Amino acid sequence: MAPGTGKTITAARLVDLPCLIICRPDDLMTWEMELEEEGFDPKNPYHIWIIDSGKIEYPPTTTKEPFPDWVLITYDLAKNSYYHKAIKSTPFQAVIADEVDYLRHWKSDRTKKVIRCTRHIPQRLGLTGSPIGNDVMDAWAPALFIDNGKTFGDDWWKFKRRHYVKHPSQPMWFPKRGAKEQIRQRLHQLAFIVHEDDVLDLPPKRSIVKSCKPNKAQIGHITSLVEAWEYAVEDQPPEEINHVVARLAKLRQVAAGFIYDHAGVAHWFSDTKVNLCLRLVEKSLDRCGGKVVVWCAHRAELTRLHERLREAKIGAVVFSGTNRGHRERIRKDFRDNPNVHVFLGQADAGRGMNELTVANRAIYFSNSFKVVSRHQSERRIRRRGSEYHKRILYYDLVTEGTVDVPNLQALRRNTSIATYILTQLRENPTNTIRKLVGFQSIKPVIE
Repeated sequence: MAPGTGKTITAARLVDLPCLIICRPDDLMTWEMELEEEGFDPKNPYHIWIIDSGKIEYPPTTTKEPFPDWVLITYDLAKNSYYHKAIKSTPFQAVIADEVDYLRHWKSDRTKKVIRCTRHIPQRLGLTGSPIGNDVMDAWAPALFIDNGKTFGDDWWKFKRRHYVKHPSQPMWFPKRGAKEQIRQRLHQLAFIVHEDDVLDLPPKRSIVKSCKPNKAQIGHITSLVEAWEYAVEDQPPEEINHVVARLAKLRQVAAGFIYDHAGVAHWFSDTKVNLCLRLVEKSLDRCGGKVVVWCAHRAELTRLHERLREAKIGAVVFSGTNRGHRERIRKDFRDNPNVHVFLGQADAGRGMNELTVANRAIYFSNSFKVVSRHQSERRIRRRGSEYHKRILYYDLVTEGTVDVPNLQALRRNTSIATYILTQLRENPTNTIRKLVGFQSIKPVIE
């Protein structure tokens, strides 16, 4: 089910009790609120038992006292040896894996342990709005969690050989043509798929692209990065995908107007894109008031925008990986505080939040390279609870002649730009790096 369609409460009504819920830390608050609406008291340990810290004891199962109806635990704590053993010995009737695509990496300790400790549970549900992200391989492990291999088998290597082809001279694998569609069709045997517009009367949405030109410093940095990349792949096989992502990340930084040094300090040499974003925020607030969500790929961008918004006396909150302990407060502050107008968040963290429906506009200062991050972040403002808006607007800010443009195009095709570049280099050696990353000679803006 797509994000925002009420899959949380729907799943809660379907399962038998007692039920184990495995989710991200940010989703615990959502589950607590939804279960409370269903009549379960979060303060009653026989109703809901939340394990959000390694210091919390697992509910006793050997006493005469009733076991909790709902036990909530995070993915990372579920792989802890203490909780792992306790879950295996508890006669749960059902288990729900919220954002089950968190189990997509079959080699990870998280995936292996979560699957192993839940095999004895008869009812197993996986909830996600993005069953397949950048890689068709993402579908195998979540399916194994749900049906013990009935859909795709229990042998990962057989699944890989069926849908992938190996590079003839490198340790690289590429999805076969049509593999994604084949997997989608087989997922229909396992999944119940609902789009938000099928079940909710949501406002219409519109996507708008706003562009700016790079300055001389940006063009100089892009030129050196592209030339170094072209030299690296000249007369050599394509690089591995992690190397491609690292190169693309540097190009994305330059498109935003900064670059990290070796110590991880951001050095800004252009505020063109920042100024474009600020003008758009001010225009949005002047026209419709209310609140605006701004998504960024890098923490340096959040910091820069927050500083500029503070100078403009516009209230804003910052939601990133560095303030994990305050995320609940930040989300509620954006929703409830009339003096907070802007939510600044990292696009890759745009999951499991219901509080952003107070905004009817989202600005993508920079995009993630992950399809799932784009889909999830878009649905933070267009979901159940946003019905009262007249329309939802999405703005994409791009710097012309930079990686911003092909990255946005790739996301709209539901593919990763890194995978796209590797595929193009493999299938057509005449393709050039500068063409694939959208770089072209362009007249710099006069500042």
